Amino acid sequence: MSSAPSSPQIARYRDLVRVESPPEHHNNAIGQFDSYWRSLREDLGRFPSRTHLDPIAMGAAILPWLLLVELREDSEGMFLFYRLCGTEIANLVGHDVTGKTSREVICDSNLKVIVEPYYFTLQEQQPSFWKTSVYHEVYSWRPAVRGVWPLSGCGEKIDMFVNLTVPVLGSMPKNL
Repeated sequence: MSSAPSSPQIARYRDLVRVESPPEHHNNAIGQFDSYWRSLREDLGRFPSRTHLDPIAMGAAILPWLLLVELREDSEGMFLFYRLCGTEIANLVGHDVTGKTSREVICDSNLKVIVEPYYFTLQEQQPSFWKTSVYHEVYSWRPAVRGVWPLSGCGEKIDMFVNLTVPVLGSMPKNL
């Protein structure tokens, strides 16, 4: 096991392995959201946008694990902007990243592990699923499953993502 991140920035994921479909999991938030996203895509005939996401239709089990991420670009290149961070994601990584950018919260050493699922999803134009580990300052590294789904304001060009990262059953204490 590697040691804890030492930078004031956040390095939170490691051991990234892509899988073909949503992993079977005790918390079915990833599978539920995948079904929800696919039904939206089929009904719309295009990528859904943020405005198509209905928290009630998604279900309460999904919202705490949801991270809404914008893809932005400036003179330095592409980066991520964390528009919304669910309460369980904030608990999982030790703080809320809402309103921050990937440049602010990702250590260079872990940049690839954190952004690769977004770039993969962007390139493949479809959801992607991953097995990973997530770091918490108190509880160390814990295995987790992760899904990333594309969103598009215009229906064609991906400009936003939904990310759900859920720890594997028994890997996180209930008092988090």
